[in-house]
Amino acid sequence: MLNLQEHTVFMWDGRAANLVDQAALPITSPREMNMDLDELVLRLRTIPVYKSGFSELYSDGVTARNIQHAIAGFEKTLVSGVSDFSEWVAGNEQAMTAQQKQGFQLFTDPQKGNCIACHHPPGFTDNGFHNLGLENVQQENADLGRYNVRPVAVLKGAFRTPGLKDIELTAPYFHDGSAETLESVMDYYIEGGRHRSGVSPSFKPLDITQQEKQALVAFLKALTSRDAGS
Repeated sequence: MLNLQEHTVFMWDGRAANLVDQAALPITSPREMNMDLDELVLRLRTIPVYKSGFSELYSDGVTARNIQHAIAGFEKTLVSGVSDFSEWVAGNEQAMTAQQKQGFQLFTDPQKGNCIACHHPPGFTDNGFHNLGLENVQQENADLGRYNVRPVAVLKGAFRTPGLKDIELTAPYFHDGSAETLESVMDYYIEGGRHRSGVSPSFKPLDITQQEKQALVAFLKALTSRDAGS
């Protein structure tokens, strides 16, 4: 939910073009809230605090679209704070450790991590979709990601690139939650995925040592907001 204003598409398969449209999808999904929007409107109109609050903000009070706008407005406030990396970028050479600086070099090196191919600063996302060779994409009745929205062969099993700010705090990882730690994410990238069928051209096995792996993880932790625990 963090830094959504840095994304241009929403949901793992990008089926929502903006936050307002996205806000309705979990509410109406049979797998989540399974709520009819018209029924939700009727319920909220019976709750005084919502009825008066919406009337203050919107001339037409509680409507489905206004509910979506209100949720989207709140989501835009969920923004990462100052991190060691942002301080370092601003000119404070002491903000990152030598290990974290090495990790950033590996992150940007096309012959090493090459993470920057998909995770572009400042949001650390390309707002694109990639097949990372995850095992569940090969299973029967698998979620095919972006292919469900745009049935183009290259998008089969491709999912949206998440941002990396505060990534230390948002385990588990990948769209299926199959990696519990950042270290296990790195191990997966070193392995090069569980299959190579239709994987993104940018996704290749990492040729890095264990020491370099730890440096990459250290850099990712440098993206954690300093006030995240407060």
